[in-house]
Amino acid sequence: MHSRGSERPEPVGAGNGARAPRKSSTKKHSTAEPPVHRLLERLEKVRQAGPRRWYACCPAHEDRHPSLAITEAEEGRVLLFCNAGFGALDVIRAAGLEPRDLFPPDEREAAPRRRGQRHDPRQLLRAAAQELTVIVVAAEAVQRGERLQGADLDRLATAGQRVRTAAREAGANV
Repeated sequence: MHSRGSERPEPVGAGNGARAPRKSSTKKHSTAEPPVHRLLERLEKVRQAGPRRWYACCPAHEDRHPSLAITEAEEGRVLLFCNAGFGALDVIRAAGLEPRDLFPPDEREAAPRRRGQRHDPRQLLRAAAQELTVIVVAAEAVQRGERLQGADLDRLATAGQRVRTAAREAGANV
């Protein structure tokens, strides 16, 4: 049960030791639902640990006591840490989600710029940080000996290109 005061239903089997069924995320999410809720609604024994922080049982392994730390970053990204050593990609996939599900939708609001400036530096930094998170998740998977395939390789290539583009826009020679 979520202790954030929301009236979300408890996942099937939550609290009785049974695992809730995991569904793959293929639908587009509304911008009204924060990415952290996409994950929390799929986890068991969720308890709030502070503002924008939760603990839950990790879906990547048998977990009787919550070992997964979940943090919602200021910009809406979801940060994960499993105290049993499982990587973010393991957790995300075991919950039936994709890495993109833990990021807020791309907000392309026009920020005021100085004359001749193409992009707001803060937006470039935020975008680069999101793409670097994708790269780190992929690196963790490769380090564990997993082979990236198909959509994961495509997303990794896109992340690399976006980081290079952001660096060039910020004046770096890459």
